[in-house]
Amino acid sequence: MDTVLEHDETEAEVQPKRAAKARKPAEKEHRIAGQPGFVLHSYPYKETSLIVDVFSRDHGRVPVVAKGAKRPNSRLRGVLQTFQPLSLSWSGKAEMRTLIGAEWVGGLLPLEKSALLCGFYLNELLVKLLARDDPHPALFDHYVAALNELAHDEPAPIVLRKFERALLKETGVATDFTVCRATGEPVDPKQDYVVDPESGPRPARRRSSARSRGSRGCRRGAPRRRRRPAGSPRCARGRRRPPGASPACGASGTGTRRSARAGAAG
Repeated sequence: MDTVLEHDETEAEVQPKRAAKARKPAEKEHRIAGQPGFVLHSYPYKETSLIVDVFSRDHGRVPVVAKGAKRPNSRLRGVLQTFQPLSLSWSGKAEMRTLIGAEWVGGLLPLEKSALLCGFYLNELLVKLLARDDPHPALFDHYVAALNELAHDEPAPIVLRKFERALLKETGVATDFTVCRATGEPVDPKQDYVVDPESGPRPARRRSSARSRGSRGCRRGAPRRRRRPAGSPRCARGRRRPPGASPACGASGTGTRRSARAGAAG
């Protein structure tokens, strides 16, 4: 009888452990398949793998491990490129997920020259300002539109400013850009404003054109000092006379010349 009781207690202790082991495979089978996304940044991991920071439509910014992506015969080697629309699949619930598959979708032109630098700037903003696992479907659409506009040679300053505004709005740190903080009046499209990150738009300071023209006119009209040719005597007080010059200038010099002429005539 004592042996049976000991056997029952052992079974009661083992059952919770078996249940925990049965739950672990179910947790590992958590998978995301066919998620639209882009590669933001990647760097080597160990010898043959990569850690890739992807931006997906429904799951936000997600870090994944691409195992064997650096091998020459890997299918992921030529797919995990920036600014290319992809269909991504990964598994796991930990902070670092495992990339299962990635397929190139297409539909966007490649970025070149200055547009390529602007694209890297957009990726840097997303990496620095977006939290992990924070979905932003609207911001994802803005990102796709910005890449498309840059690929079609749209003005880069306008494209970047629109995306920056959308990023600030989606992350909840944008201010009201329609009201001037200094006057409280609506923003006038014909005037220039400076956007303060903390308070919002305020009028830009300008120098009056008349004042600048007047100052330039005074400078142009001011008399210039003429340079005295080399070897000429200097008669001003306090200045050094060149060697061989007469000790007196002005009226005394005129009287000396007259006396010399009178002596020559006599």
